[in-house]
Amino acid sequence: MRSAPSTLKKVAFAALLLAALFALGALLRHRSAELARISSTVGELQVIHAELKIGPREVRGLARLAIGDAIASGPDGRGRIRLDDGTRVVMDRATRLRITAGGLALETGRIFVLGGSAARSEIALGDASTIVAASTLALERERDLVRLYCANGEVIVRARSQQQRLRSGESARVSGGSIQVAPEKAWNDWTGGMVGERARASIGELWGRSSEQQGEAGSPLTIRSHEVSAKLDGEQAHTRIETSYFNVGGGAADGDFRLAIPRGALVSRFALRRDAGVEESNVFTSRESPTPGVARLEWAGENAPDR
Repeated sequence: MRSAPSTLKKVAFAALLLAALFALGALLRHRSAELARISSTVGELQVIHAELKIGPREVRGLARLAIGDAIASGPDGRGRIRLDDGTRVVMDRATRLRITAGGLALETGRIFVLGGSAARSEIALGDASTIVAASTLALERERDLVRLYCANGEVIVRARSQQQRLRSGESARVSGGSIQVAPEKAWNDWTGGMVGERARASIGELWGRSSEQQGEAGSPLTIRSHEVSAKLDGEQAHTRIETSYFNVGGGAADGDFRLAIPRGALVSRFALRRDAGVEESNVFTSRESPTPGVARLEWAGENAPDR
């Protein structure tokens, strides 16, 4: 007879445990439903010129972007997109695209994509696609015709069962599953300088301009290759830098080479390698008068030496 209260206690405890588990399950289901309704963002859109819309809503200033958002620019609309992985996108007029889980899908229009060091964004282009990582790419889509231009780095372009490697300075034309790659003779920078970046201190930049743009700063040429070698000699380091550039303009251009060097460093040699051979130059100070038509490297800034 004494076992009856003990049995009742066990039954009551089991019922209480089941009720607690049922309540916890209901709470977790409710919480999961709330989390499912929350859409996490993956980037932001900055309006450069109206009109830009996310779905039916017109955007002014900055707006966060979520997977599935459809973005459209009007006849005069332009904008910048920055994904959270570091990928940057310049969006042209009359362009439509959609944010995807892996990157974005271009439906029509033009975009310019700059991949970051840790970025890996897939760009869907109908039947074609590519992945932009540490590269720079211009893309244009008009119905089933896709054009790509690689300004820096390299990418793999895929279309149905085909794939082709696209290197810096080359363009690709994709239509009907066929990929045609060829060197780009002259690419028109429709961004108007919106993709320009500040000069890098560690890599020299060659700013080119045509003969009709005298007096203007021009724009930096694309770097095709960059090789650095260093040799230690006691307490000195002799560094040799050789950089190749690509002139997308096609025609002859005047250029300004700009390189920031460490304090106390000296430049002992400067030369230009062209099709005809190597053209040696001298290093001048910014106070000396230039010789027209002769390649020269001059010191600039407050630390310029007397000679």
